[in-house]
Amino acid sequence: MRKNLLAFGILLLFLGLIFMSYSSMPVKPEPQKKWDTVNKNEIQEPTIDMFVEGNLTAGDTFKVTFSLGPSYSSSYMMEGASVLINITEPNGYPKQIADVAIELVNGRPAIAAPFPVSLANVTGTYNATARAIWGVTLIRIAIEKMKIEERDLEYPNGAFLPVGSATLLVGAGASFFGAKVSKRKKIRRKQHWPK
Repeated sequence: MRKNLLAFGILLLFLGLIFMSYSSMPVKPEPQKKWDTVNKNEIQEPTIDMFVEGNLTAGDTFKVTFSLGPSYSSSYMMEGASVLINITEPNGYPKQIADVAIELVNGRPAIAAPFPVSLANVTGTYNATARAIWGVTLIRIAIEKMKIEERDLEYPNGAFLPVGSATLLVGAGASFFGAKVSKRKKIRRKQHWPK
């Protein structure tokens, strides 16, 4: 019986060590992607034309965003309303011309699709213009670039720590009692002397 208890205790010790090491195993989470504003232009009075410039590095992922101003009335906004975005590279070449559709949501103009994302080919100052057509206005334009932030290591298996500790304690106790040698009682034999 004691050999079985010793073997069981060693098994629990082994399992406890596995649980303890698993609980402290770090996991590196995926980097967090955020949009960082490079430069923006905001005005009080709505307009149909806006301009902004911002410095980008070759390889930057960026987009041009805008905020819509109040329309004169929902009936004034025509079907096919949109905002035309034009991006010019530092060398003067046009990089992208995008057409962002605008739709009416609860009687107010709203952006119907995500802002187009682009990649900076060269380092320098990029110029972006936005022109609102068919009854919409603008109050803000900005150049934003994607920023990748590394996140701290996480330990999602921390719940295994108390399980591992308890298993280690039980395994140590079982091993101790299994290894304890019982004292055998000595039986005295009668000595027979020759007659």
